[in-house]
Amino acid sequence: MEVINNDWLRELKVGDNVFVHQGSIKFIKTVEKITPTRRMTVGTTIYNHHGYEIGGRKCLSQWTEDKELEIEKEKVFKSMCDFLGNVTWRYLGHDKVKQIYDMVKEEKDV
Repeated sequence: MEVINNDWLRELKVGDNVFVHQGSIKFIKTVEKITPTRRMTVGTTIYNHHGYEIGGRKCLSQWTEDKELEIEKEKVFKSMCDFLGNVTWRYLGHDKVKQIYDMVKEEKDV
């Protein structure tokens, strides 16, 4: 698991955005509550003062614009892959499928 820098966690306030991740699942959430013992409620999940989910596998890291852009880019990529996986290729016709095939094959051969 990623090593959490506790300095930014000590300065975290209600309303701040955080980067939540569990393996390859990544998303941005807002801190809703912080107890005096520094337990943080983010969505429906409670995290300890080190930024780890209590009784789970998620952890927090500091929100940055770069991380938010990375998540958005990953969402678009996944959406494109899902879309392409559901295309009925034979309806596109031979020429279009050949163009796509040649483009993908060229990348795969590199």
